[in-house]
Amino acid sequence: MVVVGVAAIITLTSLADGVFMDVKSAVAQVQGIIVFQQNPYGPLFSQIDESYIQKIEQITGVKKVHPAIIQPAREIDGKPFTYSANSIVRLIGSRFESIQDKITVIRAEIVEGRSLKASDRGKVIIGTEIKEQYNKFVGNKIKINGKTFEIVGVYRTGSKYLNRGILLQLDDMRELISFPKNKVAQLNVELENPDEANKIAKLIQFKLGNKFKVINSTQFAESLANILGDLRLFVLAVASLAAIVAAIGILNTMLMSVMERYREIGTLKATGWANTNIMQMILYESTFIGIIGIWGSCLKPRFVADRYIYVCFSGASW
Repeated sequence: MVVVGVAAIITLTSLADGVFMDVKSAVAQVQGIIVFQQNPYGPLFSQIDESYIQKIEQITGVKKVHPAIIQPAREIDGKPFTYSANSIVRLIGSRFESIQDKITVIRAEIVEGRSLKASDRGKVIIGTEIKEQYNKFVGNKIKINGKTFEIVGVYRTGSKYLNRGILLQLDDMRELISFPKNKVAQLNVELENPDEANKIAKLIQFKLGNKFKVINSTQFAESLANILGDLRLFVLAVASLAAIVAAIGILNTMLMSVMERYREIGTLKATGWANTNIMQMILYESTFIGIIGIWGSCLKPRFVADRYIYVCFSGASW
């Protein structure tokens, strides 16, 4: 009971902190403004005519507009998978025009191979998480939704979630998921000065009208912060409940220990033990059980970044 209670607390808090840090790093990658069609389901079901790209680029302060279609893959190398935060593979189609070290659409850098250029068809760049999971290298083939592509590069961002992506040209993406021609799911607006995001977002919203949703990086970060705050409160409540259960378990164990040891305690008192000595013995025992519970909820220490961390049941670390 003690081990389970302590393990539950460590697992829940580790998971919450792990999710918070990873989402925080993902949010840090988001800069500029995102434009998508106003609908209850967000960018996933959005369809915007490409003619709006030119209209937005005419607004003062806009550096470039990057059209994008982002959809989850149905299968990789012929193997379908269940959708979860840790297994989903994001297909990101955009208009890549030249070879470069950095990918603006998701703020990524090429770590192996090269980026895509305008003439590339049937070629993709994969994230580092995809490379490790599927054991892929530059020059290998990868089958996405039944269609084979050549891997020409590997990219990396500051977020594990964003690293679970595959980048491909916009036309390849449309064919792969049967998306309408001359349509995109969202427009990522790159700004001359990121500090003017709020002002330019209002200008874009005014020019495009209420049929479109315009979100800047500040609003996006605030929305996620509210969600994560609620998540932390929930985890804190559940962890508190687990702590109460563990405390009751310890209390019950010690009470039963005392009740079943009347004769032993009587013998100790008969040999000269004071009540204080017996209380200290019981408290030492409970402390020892608590320490064993904490240690038992972790696997073993590992040396990472010049310090020891403990890897627990959840796979998270502290």
